[in-house]
Amino acid sequence: KYLHVKNGQDAVEISKRHKFDLILMDCNMPTMGGIEASTILRKTLESNTPIIALTANAFAEDKGECLAAGMNDHLPKPIDPVALRALIQKWTTHRPNHHS
Repeated sequence: KYLHVKNGQDAVEISKRHKFDLILMDCNMPTMGGIEASTILRKTLESNTPIIALTANAFAEDKGECLAAGMNDHLPKPIDPVALRALIQKWTTHRPNHHS
């Protein structure tokens, strides 16, 4: 089952009511971005659901910011379907609790 929301605030709200196997989080969204939403999911809601950042920002410092916010992995846009599939499998099969 897949749920799609329009911004980070909606992602936080829906995560209060539903348990997910994985969250694909766009970093640049209106209302609340993915960095802020991920920080809330980790620190306020204490969620351990794997979060993969999807972002047009592919520099090392951007990846570091995503990981610092509690995201587990980082996938630059444009999204490579093979890489996306591999990350989904990695984070839903093994369920590690550490950053890659």
